[in-house]
Amino acid sequence: MTPEQLAEIRARAEAATPGPWSWVGAATSTGWEDAEELAHPEGIIATADGGYWFEPPNSDFVAHARTDIPALLDYIEELEARLPLRIEALENALAAVNALRGVEPTNA
Repeated sequence: MTPEQLAEIRARAEAATPGPWSWVGAATSTGWEDAEELAHPEGIIATADGGYWFEPPNSDFVAHARTDIPALLDYIEELEARLPLRIEALENALAAVNALRGVEPTNA
């Protein structure tokens, strides 16, 4: 994920109505047909009127969520995969510095 992609996702998230968002109504086994409104603590985000209607920038945030969330999860997974290698490199560097300083290694 590029810095530009992260910046675009962050901009959409910051422009959208603050959360938490919640449905006002009842969910069914097939979806949210019985839900009447999508709300947050300060008001209504979307209302069901033959469909759900969002105003920008909330509509942009919702529309991108299906691709933003998987991309962010992939990015997290990639970073987590790199982490053990970074830790090992730091431990090796610390051991080399300690060896140069004459410090005995410890088993922490």
